[in-house]
Amino acid sequence: MSKAISIKLKDEVFEDTESVVKSLKIPRNKYINKAIAYYNMINKRKEIAEKFKKEAELVGEESRRVSAEFERIEEFKE
Repeated sequence: MSKAISIKLKDEVFEDTESVVKSLKIPRNKYINKAIAYYNMINKRKEIAEKFKKEAELVGEESRRVSAEFERIEEFKE
């Protein structure tokens, strides 16, 4: 299923797009769809990477806490 939208492009963006689609011999619509899909993919990856970084920091903090607890337990054994 497709949705029809209306967009305003800066003149230079439109002219560059027209040049590219002519050289690639593909419809403008197909080119714009691929460009948006690619940009969406990049932003989703950035979002996932940011979430992973935050989670890794939390896990790191928890790991340090657990290590400290084990060190205290080892001190009682001696």
